[in-house]
Amino acid sequence: THSTLTVLETARVYAPSLVGEPISMQSAPFSTRLQIAHVADFDLSALQRLSAQNHAYDRLDWWALDEWHHSEAFVGLRLGISSNQRKLFGSVPKPNELAAALLVVPIEYTETHLLSSVRNPVAWLRWCAILNGLSPSASTTFMLQEAIRRLQQTVVHELWCISEMRSWLGLALQDFGFNPVDELITMRHDSSTPGLGSLPRNTRIRVLRPEQFNNAVIKTIQQIDHAAFESQWQYSDHMLQAAFEQSFYVSLIEREGVLLGYQCAALNGSDAHIVRLAIAPPEQGHGLGGVLLRDCLRELKLFGAHDITLNTPGSNHISQRLYRRVGFVRVRQSLTAFQKVI
Repeated sequence: THSTLTVLETARVYAPSLVGEPISMQSAPFSTRLQIAHVADFDLSALQRLSAQNHAYDRLDWWALDEWHHSEAFVGLRLGISSNQRKLFGSVPKPNELAAALLVVPIEYTETHLLSSVRNPVAWLRWCAILNGLSPSASTTFMLQEAIRRLQQTVVHELWCISEMRSWLGLALQDFGFNPVDELITMRHDSSTPGLGSLPRNTRIRVLRPEQFNNAVIKTIQQIDHAAFESQWQYSDHMLQAAFEQSFYVSLIEREGVLLGYQCAALNGSDAHIVRLAIAPPEQGHGLGGVLLRDCLRELKLFGAHDITLNTPGSNHISQRLYRRVGFVRVRQSLTAFQKVI
């Protein structure tokens, strides 16, 4: 079934406790089961405990964990096992303890707790954690099977995840049939403060204040975002709203009141990160992105930023050329973008 593993499958999921043990799993009690659990049945502390385990993955970005606590997009595991059976497995999770959890986040939705409210064919695996002692690959596989079963009842037909190729999650994704199709590159700016340069004719940069983050403005910006990025990299209105609310500097570039592009950047002490920059495709190649980016860099450095980074997809060669012109260089090994068509 979709919700239960037999004891023999459980042995593979909890492999570390069985290595070297003179126990025949053929004779183990068949009432032992690894079961799908409703994460909402556990309090938030159970998720927080999982997040401190050795195999924990968190790319929630703008969201807090408690925002998704009751979501149907959250898949959990528990080991249904009696106290006597537990002795066979050493230090396995306690009976009915939340042993693992995995969260897939659709790009667009109207209600976080309802998968029926999904409005976009793309979803991302953004959080996964497994109790120490359980096999990360087998546990992830079991949860992904259930997550995909749920997603197949919606409009979602692509599941994505960003991870290191050889990390525990990256290996588990590849075992499950995810394909590495892109990469996420990190770039860092040099120490100089760039000049603003000249604004193209009839254009202006307008700083967007928090009180202006209303639905109409967000929807207009979202149109630029969706035109500039492939579907898997697009920001929903929820993501834009959250990103803007948590950003230090948000600015727009306009021509006679018409929005041409936007950017937002976060600042934490001397560390800054340019979260997003997008120019409407018909306006690209005319220097607007460079002007918007230099203005952002100058603002960040004015307020004490020394280490300024950004991320960009490896497939986005236009953006990479812009960033190099403005003084960004590629740093550290890139992350892999995995995709599975479901």
